[in-house]
Amino acid sequence: MTRQLRNPGKTSIPLPATKNSAQHELFNRNELAVLSWPEMQTQWWYFTGQLKCKDSKDEFGFQSVFFERHAHHDFVGPLPTRLLKSEYFVSHCALSHISAIDIQKSFRYHQRGGVAQKHFGSASENQFEIQVDHWKAYSEDNAFQLFICEGKEKIKLQLTPTKALIRHGERGYFEKSIQPEDSSYYCSYTRMKAEGEIRIDERNFEVVGQAWMDHEKMSCQDEVFHHGWDWFSLQFDNHSELMIYRIRDSEGKFSFMSAATFVDPEGRTTPVSSFEMEFQILETWKSHQSGAVYPVTQHIRIPKLELSIVVRPRLMAQEMDTCRSSFCTYWEGSVTCEAKFASKMVKGLGYVELVGYDPRPHAKILKLLTLT
Repeated sequence: MTRQLRNPGKTSIPLPATKNSAQHELFNRNELAVLSWPEMQTQWWYFTGQLKCKDSKDEFGFQSVFFERHAHHDFVGPLPTRLLKSEYFVSHCALSHISAIDIQKSFRYHQRGGVAQKHFGSASENQFEIQVDHWKAYSEDNAFQLFICEGKEKIKLQLTPTKALIRHGERGYFEKSIQPEDSSYYCSYTRMKAEGEIRIDERNFEVVGQAWMDHEKMSCQDEVFHHGWDWFSLQFDNHSELMIYRIRDSEGKFSFMSAATFVDPEGRTTPVSSFEMEFQILETWKSHQSGAVYPVTQHIRIPKLELSIVVRPRLMAQEMDTCRSSFCTYWEGSVTCEAKFASKMVKGLGYVELVGYDPRPHAKILKLLTLT
């Protein structure tokens, strides 16, 4: 069954799942883990990756995300958001043209959907398929198919997992605060083969590369996200990967519930707590548009893994103002990383998302909308 935008009704969001719930068993089945679950308040599917052109030296980073949101608990002051829509969809996409000659055209992004926008959205409960207007992602031939077309720009990719789906936290149960209800189901395909085509500036590029897919199902309280977060997805050339999720608390400090997952070349996972990570900001970038100052270059140490990493942006200006669709401005961009595993040096590529740095008053609108 495919669910389209529903009319407001008495549908309620159940209490968040617990570690012993039957949903945990469902989540452990790969074919169900990435599907849309109707009882979850918020879900998102994130695709990021690095691409090279087959017949030129052009290189790209790409990101595409689809959000599904049930608005039954959302208010604007005393006004329930469900009076506008009971369910809505949002999608963002961006291309970082790493080798662009014209620096003004090196980063471009688009957005679709939102609670205040007229749009079509749907998500499937029995097969992977999500769509916002004519943008869509779906599964076919044991791969993910991604299609984004905006004006004269296009992304058409096939993303085939080359490592098994991994789950973060305790069998996919990712805790975000000391409150048991503030948790989510979180899984990733940390390495996928990417191939397809990109069209920009009236040029077509046949591309190949590698990608990452993140999926999270949330029934937790939105307050855990109100103060922002830093997220890292890093793919090393020794075939290992690292995800880091750092959430800030009400005082602006990174919460001790922040965590990471290391995936070794064979696909085995090692959880990492906030107490086992060290971070040092090496360089910041200030946006002329928003005034936000982003920590774009960071040094990360995880002593228990004998791991030391320096993460640097491939482009500085990778900020996205998506206030029209999601009331949020954030930096999300392609990065390089140089790492030392024990005594061995390795390199890698990845993506970093930095949220909550926009100092402007309207950046607080999302917090207002999701107060319970």
